[in-house]
Amino acid sequence: MDLDTAVASLRELDQADTSDFLPLAEKLAEIKTEDPKMLRKAVDGADIKPRRAFMLVRIHEVFSDNRFPKEELLSIGWAKLYSIAKSVSEDPDNSSYYLKLAKDCTARELTLKLNGLEASQKTHSVLLALSGTTYDKLQRALVRYGADRVGRGLAKKEEALEALLDRLEAIDTGTPQLRGMPTK
Repeated sequence: MDLDTAVASLRELDQADTSDFLPLAEKLAEIKTEDPKMLRKAVDGADIKPRRAFMLVRIHEVFSDNRFPKEELLSIGWAKLYSIAKSVSEDPDNSSYYLKLAKDCTARELTLKLNGLEASQKTHSVLLALSGTTYDKLQRALVRYGADRVGRGLAKKEEALEALLDRLEAIDTGTPQLRGMPTK
């Protein structure tokens, strides 16, 4: 398949019924199998976000073996399918458990449960738009207060932020140091 044909095919599938993402996932995986270097060019040419394309390829790799009813996969949605793809591929005997979990949970709850955490009803999400320099400072501070570097991100960042805020509050109020936090 040449690049122009791949781009046209991806565009057509991407603009088709958006509730059925499986044909697009299949075509992306087909292009990746034929020519992995062409995949990125075809995705760019079809104006598909690379992250979404990668996720759809992974979904096809894990869920395309016809063990799973198409309607069930579509009802769960591609974002949650991607969230459980690693678990299903590593533990195929429990795939029905992961599919049920994905059906029953919100995306946020699913992510927490897959990481062994429970969703708290008293949490708030915060989205920050930081410069690169400020983000680097935040990342260093969170690591210093207990976060772990994982890939390009951080794990345990919420706990680290709580410890950092406790430390700042202790400094402001003159209360003793809490939770074994760093003193500097």
